[in-house]
Amino acid sequence: NTLAVDLTATDMKFGLNIDGKFSEYINADQANFDKFFFFSDFLNKNNVEIDKINRIVVCNGPGNFNGIRASISAMKGVCCSLPIQLVGVNKFEALAKMNQPSLVSVKYRDNKVYWCL
Repeated sequence: NTLAVDLTATDMKFGLNIDGKFSEYINADQANFDKFFFFSDFLNKNNVEIDKINRIVVCNGPGNFNGIRASISAMKGVCCSLPIQLVGVNKFEALAKMNQPSLVSVKYRDNKVYWCL
């Protein structure tokens, strides 16, 4: 069972895969990091206790350095207090493996785009 966290862009994304069933949450107000701990509300909304999670996947870039730093630090704290595996995933590598493209782009704020061949 996996909780996924992505704060690399201008929105906040959480994904949850419990026994093959997927749900997600996207909040367009990433600038307000005090809402980051909404992940616990997200788990509650999906009737999932934190002890049912055995892996947390955090997007480690490319993207907003503060979002990456905040998400990795917070999830590292959760994983240190519980027997949960923490995994970092590069967004380009994940997208490339899912879609088998030759070119991957990720839109960022202020009309910036990250590209990867």
